[in-house]
Amino acid sequence: MSDLDKYQESFPILEEGAEVAEFLQDHHREIGDQVTQLALAAENQSLLSRLFPTRLEKVFVDAKVQAATTELAFRHAALELSAKSKMEAVEEQCQNMIRTVKAHHRAQFARFVTTAYQDLQDDVFDKMKRHLESSKKRYELYEEYKELPTGKVFLKHIHSSEEDFFDWLESLMDYFRAITDE
Repeated sequence: MSDLDKYQESFPILEEGAEVAEFLQDHHREIGDQVTQLALAAENQSLLSRLFPTRLEKVFVDAKVQAATTELAFRHAALELSAKSKMEAVEEQCQNMIRTVKAHHRAQFARFVTTAYQDLQDDVFDKMKRHLESSKKRYELYEEYKELPTGKVFLKHIHSSEEDFFDWLESLMDYFRAITDE
């Protein structure tokens, strides 16, 4: 089944548009036949009656001009209505396609972000675990040398590095969340 078939199934308005087009073609044929008959009648007129038409002939010609003008206005309005309905149907179809594509991409993005966020959390947890093991060794080292004059400075350095590390990890997570919020 082609895209055009799917499109026409989705929009019965186009079938109505086809009916309007068929009606207009039939009407066009009728008008063409009438014009042909009038042209033949005009050819059969004498030169004198063509140069000096009577009042009745003038009224008849004016009526034909008015009928043709009315017919053209009718056809123009019908074609405009048909084109407008087709454009609205196409616009609605495009809007539906856009919504579908947007929903699909948003779902894919959500899957990607949740997976990436989970992977990042797992990685951060592993890094914290390694850092804590490293910190444990630093505290053990401090315990050995705490009586030295530099012991307090070393302890201060350990606390500072701990705070810096955890603040840094938190800022990385915040940065990732900010990127996904964009």
